[in-house]
Amino acid sequence: MTAHRSPVAAAALLLLAGTCLVMHCAREVKKPAQPDICAPVIGDRPRVAFESEGFISADLYRVVIVEPESVFDAANATKTARMRALSSLQKYLQSRGMVVDRNVTARLHALIDESGRLGESTANGRNRCVYYFDITRPRLEDYVLSISRRR
Repeated sequence: MTAHRSPVAAAALLLLAGTCLVMHCAREVKKPAQPDICAPVIGDRPRVAFESEGFISADLYRVVIVEPESVFDAANATKTARMRALSSLQKYLQSRGMVVDRNVTARLHALIDESGRLGESTANGRNRCVYYFDITRPRLEDYVLSISRRR
């Protein structure tokens, strides 16, 4: 004996399934609001504004470092800045589709040693030491791109 379903029951079943699908997919996903990690004011002073990083011009590349004032040491600051500059320049080359191998890394080290200088920023905040490491060379951006090759 075979059971026959009426066309009305089949249509009702399809309508119910479609309604469930639409209601499930139409649910709006609400993300919680992200809190402002750095408050607009600290006490009665405005938020510290930091300087730009990366290629400031075709002849200047800058890395900005922020450390607590209590641990600032010029020798360690220079070492940290050189490491950050190397890493930042390597990432810049990779973002341009360039190969970063040992030879490129060695040439970047030489560039940083020859043309890099540590300087203190004017944007020092309370209990913070903000300093920058500038690499200056004529046509620096072209030089950095020329020391590597495309992938």
